[in-house]
Amino acid sequence: MDTITHNTQLIIVGAGAAGLMAAITARELGLPVVLLERKHQPGRKLLMCGNNRCNLTHHEPLPELLAHYGHPVGPFLEPALTALPPATLCEWFETRGLRLVTHKDRRVFPHSEKAADVLHFFTDRLRAGNIPIVLNCPAVSVAPTAAGLAVETTDMRLTARYVLLATGGVSYPKTGSVGDGQRFAKDCGHRVLPYRPGLAGFDLAEPWLTPRRDAPLPGAHLTVLAGGKRVAETHGEILFTNRGAYGPAMVDASRAVARLELRDYTFEIDTCPQFASDQVAGQLLRRAGKHPEFPLVKILADWLLPETIAAPFARHILNTMPNGRL
Repeated sequence: MDTITHNTQLIIVGAGAAGLMAAITARELGLPVVLLERKHQPGRKLLMCGNNRCNLTHHEPLPELLAHYGHPVGPFLEPALTALPPATLCEWFETRGLRLVTHKDRRVFPHSEKAADVLHFFTDRLRAGNIPIVLNCPAVSVAPTAAGLAVETTDMRLTARYVLLATGGVSYPKTGSVGDGQRFAKDCGHRVLPYRPGLAGFDLAEPWLTPRRDAPLPGAHLTVLAGGKRVAETHGEILFTNRGAYGPAMVDASRAVARLELRDYTFEIDTCPQFASDQVAGQLLRRAGKHPEFPLVKILADWLLPETIAAPFARHILNTMPNGRL
């Protein structure tokens, strides 16, 4: 097959959320752009964001937002978030037709709370702007030229004055994040720091926390302990799956673990942070006394835990008790 050569002003490598938004913005500013995506579909990780609801941002003042990220991520993000703070990002979406909703915890979602609607919003804007997107087209190399940069793919050579790398990290290769953007950046002379985990889920050692069916635990309080000391706290939903634990509380915990460079740590999960432990124990005992015919699983599932977690948790408790009895 003959190699196709194409020249444009901007090439964006990666059609995730960042690449899609950048392509739309570039075209609105009058800049010719071509968008390359290695997978067969754009925005694959976007569809998974926020438990498939797509948490777009956190609607709070910039200093608070940067403080939550902490060092060194906060200082690194400050220029970008100063240029596009949460309020401006929300305005960008809403003025282009995507309705949003802000939860009590200040997380912002599409009004439908469907990540697919955010992806449809992006692809509709691509179509309206006649922005070319090439799917199944992994970039092979990015190299400087006399007039700018050249991007090589399997059967195309594209040249442009600018190249924007929007390939994501390496946390989920199936979505297209395989580390090629970092390699391209290094080839072009940029300094690339070693990878470290962040904004990811966790594999858990306890088998009873990996249910066959997903078990959401809303409103949990998670404490990260290292050396017996409390080093971080997070709040929000935890999603227990047969692949590990995810959700906002776990994702925030991964950021703390990475930032503090922890190697040996444990989690404490409070499923009812609005009550003290003695209040929880008293409530369970009252329910057990009121309905002695109920098994422990039902008592836990009615009030404290998702049903798919309550049953293995009850077995775990009984297995740790003398004679297997409470």
